[in-house]
Amino acid sequence: TLLGWAVLAARAGRTVVDPQIRRGEGSAEPVSRELTPEVPLTRRESDVLDELLQGQSNRAIGKNLFISEDTVKSHVKAILRKLGARDRAHAVSLVL
Repeated sequence: TLLGWAVLAARAGRTVVDPQIRRGEGSAEPVSRELTPEVPLTRRESDVLDELLQGQSNRAIGKNLFISEDTVKSHVKAILRKLGARDRAHAVSLVL
């Protein structure tokens, strides 16, 4: 799926290119946004990101991954920092 591809690309530190967007009359230039974190996500951060993409709460993520809610919060903060996201919703939108 496209979502799966985008997550794998972000994990691998690749750039995800948005579909072509028309910038003006008769012009169709691709617009890309850089999703490459300066420091790649760790395996656990990737696991937490997968859970975020499913809309899980910190508590649910902790239960699913067998880690504490505080540990989830730490991973979420690291993910936000590495992706340059303002909040969870912004991080999800960057990856989608």
